[in-house]
Amino acid sequence: MTQSDSKIRERQAEARQAVITDVAAHEAGHAVAYWCYGEIVLTLNVSSDDGGFCQPRFPSGQTTVESVRQSMVMTAAGPAAAALLCGTPAEPSGKDADDLQRMARTLHGMLADEATIKAEIDEALQRAQALVQRHAKAIHRVAVRIVETTNEIATTRTTLWEKEIDLEDEIKTS
Repeated sequence: MTQSDSKIRERQAEARQAVITDVAAHEAGHAVAYWCYGEIVLTLNVSSDDGGFCQPRFPSGQTTVESVRQSMVMTAAGPAAAALLCGTPAEPSGKDADDLQRMARTLHGMLADEATIKAEIDEALQRAQALVQRHAKAIHRVAVRIVETTNEIATTRTTLWEKEIDLEDEIKTS
């Protein structure tokens, strides 16, 4: 391997690590928000190739206005956490932005005006920002654990289970 090849591989590894760190912070934000609202996180999956996902186990029951608003906060907490820990834009994009639009329309009907939808999303973003600030230490711990686990198993994907990161006391006291 030439010195040039070695430098290319080193840069690729650094770029991969930066992506994992950003995605880990984003998914940690979702996970801690779920835990704060009493949801059980089934899996937390991070990949340098295709991002990540945080899969909660939502309780069965009737959907209420407040449960939809809480879901919006949980969705917005991902980008808010990545912004806090990594300096990435806090504005939701991609799937998060689509989900927020869909949930706001669920609250106000498909014919709701854009001002109403925007106000609902802005409220969710503010609540998510407050949650992320209040639980920044827990989000950081989850993100670090995701990165460590990813590095320990030397793959581009890691899955954490809630029981692997005991945050119950920290979330209750934050």
